[in-house]
Amino acid sequence: MRSKPWRLQWFIYILLLRPFAETLYFLKETSPLLSPLYWIGVATPFFALIAISRYRHQRTEIDKIFGVLALLILASAFMVLPGAYSIVDFFELFLKLTYIVYIYYFLRIFVQSRTDFIGILTTILYASIFPLFNLFYEVISGGGGSNVRLSGLFADVINYASYLLFSVIIIIYFYFQRRRSPMMLQFKPAFILLYFGIVFMGMWEIKHMASIAVFFMVIGLFLRHDMKRRVIQIMLYSVITLVVAIAYGEAFYDEVINPRVEKEVEVIQGEREQSQAFHGRMWRWEWLWGNYKRSSFFAKMVGYPWDMGFARHMVGINVHNDFLRMLFFVGVVGFIYYMVFLIRTIRRIRYLNKADKFVSIALFLSLILYSITTIPTIYVGFMNVYVTLFAYLALPKQVLLKYKYD
Repeated sequence: MRSKPWRLQWFIYILLLRPFAETLYFLKETSPLLSPLYWIGVATPFFALIAISRYRHQRTEIDKIFGVLALLILASAFMVLPGAYSIVDFFELFLKLTYIVYIYYFLRIFVQSRTDFIGILTTILYASIFPLFNLFYEVISGGGGSNVRLSGLFADVINYASYLLFSVIIIIYFYFQRRRSPMMLQFKPAFILLYFGIVFMGMWEIKHMASIAVFFMVIGLFLRHDMKRRVIQIMLYSVITLVVAIAYGEAFYDEVINPRVEKEVEVIQGEREQSQAFHGRMWRWEWLWGNYKRSSFFAKMVGYPWDMGFARHMVGINVHNDFLRMLFFVGVVGFIYYMVFLIRTIRRIRYLNKADKFVSIALFLSLILYSITTIPTIYVGFMNVYVTLFAYLALPKQVLLKYKYD
């Protein structure tokens, strides 16, 4: 990373500083100018645009597809202005909505090799240390409760979830590497098991169902990828998992799972209205879908903001479903391009080695699972990870094939 020019290196420092800045989110209530996150949010596109204007990268089919999507995102984001509360409000929302665009083009310049990809993942892993220590402190000091989500110094449990889950995916990725470079961290099976325990404890405390689903998905992928090479080790993992399930499974279900699924069961059984499904999100989705249906044909095609009214509720965090948010934000045309972009990018996984396949599949599945009830394409922490993967997979095919047998 030190070989990178300063026009690119700044991103590494932003990744390392962000966990500390996120703990000061409450300063925004006094004034946005007092919030470190606000200044990071302003500085990121500024430095990204400097790099984009200074450097070029070899375009691939992935870039061409994303280019159309990027134009639709930028255009719809501009059309949010008529319904914004103020110019400052529009500026903040515009930066959030377009983050995926300028960070994608920046990372396409930054990530020119597998070494660059590993370097960013290593930085993200280091950045997870502070949130994990904070989580331990909150647990020890009794910050949570039997049915209370633990967010600690962070604004939302999703912050803890992202650091916990992305860190465990990255650790397993490094564990699966056959040829290790000097910059790559190394982890033993015992540490993997220990870290699974840490993440399990974290899931217990934050009580976020989408994150719990992602965590169990990661465990399943890990066992599947490790099974072919280490049968005895897998048997040991299975025994340990069985012991943990016997010791803590019932308590985990009663305290974390059951309170969050019992209402869904009642909806299925007809004891509750269907609008109360997904913790009441179904009612919200029906309401937002009604707004979308009443919009003009042009807005349906290229995005709800093109009706030039109040659109924040249709394109922001309130949607709680990223597939719907994308449809509302960039319309049918943009949604199709978004899905084609994801599918074409996923297809490139076949050019990767086993370790790269693991991290790619794990991240794509987590994106899909999170997109059902959350909005990962707005959360900056999520985009920093996902777009890094997009940028890596968007490299020319011959570059990816060069690492296939590493």
